[in-house]
Amino acid sequence: MGDHRQAIDLHTQALTIARETGYRRGEGLRLGNLGNCHYSLGDYREAIDLHTRALAIARNIGDRYGEANAVGYLGRAWLASGNPRQAATLLGEAVGIADTTGDNEPATEARSWLARAYLELGDPAAALAAVTARRGLPYPAEEPAMRLLEGLALLELDRIEESARAFNEAVTAADTLLAVADRNVAALQARALALSGLAAAVGDLALATEAGEALGLAGALAGAAGVAADTRRMLDQIARHDQSGILAEVRAAKDP
Repeated sequence: MGDHRQAIDLHTQALTIARETGYRRGEGLRLGNLGNCHYSLGDYREAIDLHTRALAIARNIGDRYGEANAVGYLGRAWLASGNPRQAATLLGEAVGIADTTGDNEPATEARSWLARAYLELGDPAAALAAVTARRGLPYPAEEPAMRLLEGLALLELDRIEESARAFNEAVTAADTLLAVADRNVAALQARALALSGLAAAVGDLALATEAGEALGLAGALAGAAGVAADTRRMLDQIARHDQSGILAEVRAAKDP
């Protein structure tokens, strides 16, 4: 819901309890959750440190689910830190672990961020493969982001009609989540970016206006530095395909 400071306080309390009771798996998971909070705040070095500690615990106790999560979260933090190649290596490793154990959550999340890394490395075909390889994995929380990235990869490959369809699917998936919890920041972000992608793909000014409003709503609920930077990076990638310039005002509104 965008209240990362409150989340940090609660996860810190849970971490203390896990340590007091000797619950090592819980300790690793709480470290990972704290790392995710610091990632959202834009404190990537702290996030990397926390995920590294979580990974050490997971490997020490043989928790493969925790290992897949920690490696994936590390990859995401390195990507945000400006190292997409290191990120792609880690995220590929996370996918391999999660596929071996059959854990859908880390498998889907790692594929989503692996696609992001490939897009930043200029390999849209690999990005498309990452988000469509196991399209039927039942993890609805990541579905809006997966379809958003599918649309962007297809846009990069100049497959415009298919990209528009994927962006529409991202909006629909986000709306499904928002019907349950209308302050779901990740769904709001994915919806706004998908509308931006759709506007760029079809050159629709009305969609660009709707995208701007959606981005404003998402930003009002979660103005954390890391979330804002992540939105800006994605919006910049989409805007490269805005041949008509209809996203100019949307991008200007997102400038610090």
